Amino acid sequence: MRSIFRLSFRTDTLACRRRTTTSKRAKFAEWVERAGLLGFLEYLAKKPAIYILTHHRIGHPSASDFDHGVFTATAEQFDHQVALLKDRYPILSLNEMQYYVDHPERLSKFSLMLTFDDGCVDNFDEAFPILKAHGVTATFFLPTALIGTHQVPWWDQIAFLVRRSSVETIALDYPKPAHLSLRQPDRAIRRLLRLYQSTETVDAQRFIQNLELATRVELRSMPASRVFMNWEEVKQMSDQGMDIASHTHSHPLLSKLSLAQQSEELGRSKQEIRDRLGIETTALAYPVGRPECFNADTYKAMERTGYKTAFSLYGGLNIPGHFEPHNLRRVEPSPDVPLMRLQTALAGTFGGRLLEGKDDLSEWAPT
Repeated sequence: MRSIFRLSFRTDTLACRRRTTTSKRAKFAEWVERAGLLGFLEYLAKKPAIYILTHHRIGHPSASDFDHGVFTATAEQFDHQVALLKDRYPILSLNEMQYYVDHPERLSKFSLMLTFDDGCVDNFDEAFPILKAHGVTATFFLPTALIGTHQVPWWDQIAFLVRRSSVETIALDYPKPAHLSLRQPDRAIRRLLRLYQSTETVDAQRFIQNLELATRVELRSMPASRVFMNWEEVKQMSDQGMDIASHTHSHPLLSKLSLAQQSEELGRSKQEIRDRLGIETTALAYPVGRPECFNADTYKAMERTGYKTAFSLYGGLNIPGHFEPHNLRRVEPSPDVPLMRLQTALAGTFGGRLLEGKDDLSEWAPT
């Protein structure tokens, strides 16, 4: 079930934003605030449900040559967000979330969960101190093969090649003929990310090599800065109350793998977390997280390797009686949504047409 959280949040980091929709949503939020309806909507938002917020990176995207789409807040924005959420709603740990999945009838309040995907070093440097200061637990889903390395993941490789290129247009012949303008780098990066993730791209290395040739940039020219946390940092977070779980081993799109390959990915990640931290995790976050990125074989692989819950990332609310243990819905906040818009979106969760199953309330806003 999708909710009007789509008013103020991206449901897909890698999807192209639609300016007209964003404008409508901003209008609606502004209208709610001007009309003095926030208190009423907060009253309505007392029905039991779990809303899961997902971050990737914390920081200023303009300072990076990598993928700006994975930056979901600055440190200041995240600090304000956590303070706001803690003041209004219970924030669940991973164990509490899994308890309510097993016992949905016990959930009596609208609750939140905070999660992070990918294990980037800014999670430790920026997010962790803020979470500690507020006494809030978040769950960090780690691609265990990348932790403690200086590897640059495929999404950042693609962004780097585009941002460092001096050519205005490129032509690709794999996985299919494509011509792209690089005059608007962010738009080109989004298109290339979608092409990389498509089922047509079965040879990831070939895709990246072709992009190097087309952009006339070499990946070996990348600075040696560290993208991911190391295991000492992860252990410190775990020892101080943060939850650690799996984001697979090497962060592949699981639906492109065989059942045996998916089982290997999930099993190796679980084993690595057990060996490094002494934790037996049973929770998984799907890389990328859209419906086409996991499949029936993924569920079989989870059963084989001992996972009980899995988290997607394409929007939606988790409502008792409708929990899907292998598809717990998450939403990613947008960094360009002011704090008041976040409050409006959360307060409006159960307002009006959501109870009628409607997707979007942006048309409520006066034109």
